[in-house]
This record gives sequence, C-alpha cells and structure tokens, in this order.
Amino acid sequence: MLAGVRDRRPGPDARVVGRPRVVAIAGWSALLAIGVFGLVGRTGAAAAVVSALFALVGGFGLVAALRLRAWVGGAEVYSRTLRGYRPVVRLDRLTDAYLTPFGADSGRQLRLRDADGTRVELDATNMRIDRLYAALAQHIRHDDDVANDLLQRRLARYRPDFPLGPG
Repeated sequence: MLAGVRDRRPGPDARVVGRPRVVAIAGWSALLAIGVFGLVGRTGAAAAVVSALFALVGGFGLVAALRLRAWVGGAEVYSRTLRGYRPVVRLDRLTDAYLTPFGADSGRQLRLRDADGTRVELDATNMRIDRLYAALAQHIRHDDDVANDLLQRRLARYRPDFPLGPG
C-alpha cells in the first residue's frame, strides 16, 4: 500500500451494512426478462430493437445492483459499485452527510464526505442500508449540522436516547 493511501477493500473485521434490495433485483430481472422474451418472440424489427434495449438496460442494472455492497470496519465506511471499490470515508471525521430526496429522474442517494475531502455516494434506492444508518447514528448527534434534515429524520429511528439523542 502506498504511503498516505488507505486500502479501499474492507478488512476481515468489517461488517456488511449495505446489500442490494430484493425489490431492485426483482425489478431489474423483470426488465431483463421482458427484453429477452421480446427478442425470442417472432416480432418485427422495431419490436426487436425495443426488446434489445430493454434487455441491455435490464442486464446492466441487474449486474450493477448485484455488485452493490457497503461495509463498516471500525469508523470507516467501505463501498463497492460496478466500477469497483470506492474511497474509504471515516465516520468519526464526517464533515457532510446528505440524503437526497427522490427526484423525477433520480433515486435516493446518500452522500458522505470526511475531513480529508474523501467523498462517496451510495445508492440508497437500490441498496438496503439500514445497518449503515445505525452506524451513522452512533457518530452524528441529533443537533449536529453535519447531516441534512432528511437524513436526521432517518437516523432518529436508530439513535439511542442518551447521550446522542434528545433528553
């Protein structure tokens, strides 16, 4: 490992805190199946093009969803996407934690940035990250301005009453 560069792969003590949602896997699989059935059916050229597009998008989405993972090892968050392992973010040095709302053309994203400037974006739509919220709740106080309101409301379910919670 190079000096000053953290390994992006989780260690043996890291626990999985984010996996693909079953609904996401089913949805991408259904899209892939629609495309494949359209291609094997005896249809016209236009239907074959549309079916190929469905199969391509469904296959890409399925593979991308199956690669999604997040781990927490100590105070570090490790993550993996289709493009490989992402930079490691330290929970004890968070400067910004932002949960995006659903948009007309985008799903929910969890964006984390630490004091070193390391940024990571996790797909909160296709990945089940309840355990990550629990880990974040241990490091982000209820009155801390590191997290936006949407994330603070989500973390309230996982936060103990004392010493981090109100009271």
